[in-house]
Amino acid sequence: RISLFVRDGQYQLYADSMETEGIGALYLAFEQLKRKLESEGLFSENRKKSIPKIPTRLGVITAPTGAAIKDIINISGRRFPYAKIILYPSLVQGADAPPQLIAGLEYFNRTKSVDVIIIGRGGGSIEDLWAFNDENVARAVSASEIPVISAVGHEIDFTICDFVSDKRAPTPSAAAEIALPETNELKRKINNIISREQALLEQMIKNRRNQIERYGKSYEPLINQILKNRRNQIERYEKSRALTNPMNSIDDRRMAIVALSDRLEKSMSSVDLRCRSALKERAAKLEALSPLSVLSRGYSAVFDTDGKLIKSVCQLSLGDKVRLRAADGIADAEIINTEKYETGE
Repeated sequence: RISLFVRDGQYQLYADSMETEGIGALYLAFEQLKRKLESEGLFSENRKKSIPKIPTRLGVITAPTGAAIKDIINISGRRFPYAKIILYPSLVQGADAPPQLIAGLEYFNRTKSVDVIIIGRGGGSIEDLWAFNDENVARAVSASEIPVISAVGHEIDFTICDFVSDKRAPTPSAAAEIALPETNELKRKINNIISREQALLEQMIKNRRNQIERYGKSYEPLINQILKNRRNQIERYEKSRALTNPMNSIDDRRMAIVALSDRLEKSMSSVDLRCRSALKERAAKLEALSPLSVLSRGYSAVFDTDGKLIKSVCQLSLGDKVRLRAADGIADAEIINTEKYETGE
């Protein structure tokens, strides 16, 4: 405040607080936040993502009526008109700006609708740019999965958003130039790549052709010899009896079949004779061992009423009914007496 000492006609200035020139309260807050985030590693180059070479979708978070979006649209139309610009309208100054800036970042990351994000505004005082020094905004920029280009103010203006972003642009126009390739330059690079690839392909074809020619010359004698052998073989086939007179081959095959048939018939006759002889021999042995042959010599076999063979008189009792089996028939009988011979055992 100012006071007047009337007697001497002097003015006096009274100050309640003093600050060093160029370092205000906002600047001190800026430096404190900067040191804090830097100590957490949010400014580290290792965290920063690379900007896509040819983005086709460009997200912009700024005021819809400001000069920043107009500059970005103009630069985009001149450099790379194929890119689609998606604007997320937001306040860029005042207390309500940080939440809207954060909402824009979250929207693009949630929808994955863009390849790169530009966040910023035109120039202004430190108070006008203060929304981009907000800690929550800085953390949202750092956490973005989509690369973020910070374009706040003019070249001399720096904000916390510039330090945590993946790329800092001095102006919104420069951000568009960083984000988008120049069409003519891109065409030139593509044409250069095509020319180099075409030259490499032509050189490769030439090398392969030369290699084939060298191989062809080195293998030519071998190929000629193989062709000569095949030609001689074909000539032999042409002169062969099977091709010149196929009936001779057919007659030869027919005679071979007749000879084989005769051999087969003789073999079958011999086998049949041997089988018949063996069969007669076995039949004679069976006949000799048959109990019927014994009966034919005058013997009989005795069976009880159950058909069991009686081998001893001990199996019989007086009055038992038995059956006598002779060679030519059967007779029923009754036991009227039994007598056992002494065997001396």
